[in-house]
Amino acid sequence: MGKIKSHIKNVYTNREGENFIPEREDWTAIVFGRIIAIPIVRGLVKLPIKINPNFLTFLTTPFALIATYFFFNNLLLYGAIFYLISYIFDCLDGMYARLTNTSSEYGAKLDNYVDRINHLFMYFGLWHSQYYLNDQWLLGGAIIFIHYSAMLFGRIFIKNQTYKTVIPRVYSYYSTIDEGNFTFFVAPLLGIFRIMLPILVGLQIISFSILFLIQKEKSDFKTRF
Repeated sequence: MGKIKSHIKNVYTNREGENFIPEREDWTAIVFGRIIAIPIVRGLVKLPIKINPNFLTFLTTPFALIATYFFFNNLLLYGAIFYLISYIFDCLDGMYARLTNTSSEYGAKLDNYVDRINHLFMYFGLWHSQYYLNDQWLLGGAIIFIHYSAMLFGRIFIKNQTYKTVIPRVYSYYSTIDEGNFTFFVAPLLGIFRIMLPILVGLQIISFSILFLIQKEKSDFKTRF
């Protein structure tokens, strides 16, 4: 048992000379992504060929599109599974770049833009099956519009979306990544998307409002894009 614990710790911690596992991050990233992604990354670096981290970024899109197809056709369980696969690849690219010392500003921006596009596709699929086909297209569209409005507000007006929590490794109780994982994985997996979506968007608004009010230094929105 001691050897097993030691092996697990050796896999899930930075070794000497490594700095690819974030010290603090979103709690759902740890639960849904890192547990699977870290062993995969360690395997990828052992391959005889080097992989461009941006290739891993682009690999998220095919799985996100498959998830979109399933969401569009009201097959939420399968959509949730393929979203999770896409999200694991999303976790892989940054860790692989840091582990192989190939990180770049371009790669970070590419990762962000690809994420936004993938999410837009999946929102459309869910909107179609959960709202449009139920004659609630306006309600669904309004909730998704509010979501993106809140995201834009946070992007422009909140300088730092991280803060100290009671869990040392977790830097936010409810981040945009947490909202995404609940929206595209947990809610479809449980079959309660229409119930959870307004709650999740409401929590994001509350979180951003609190951060905006308590932040000591205001954001310079001219430098946010």
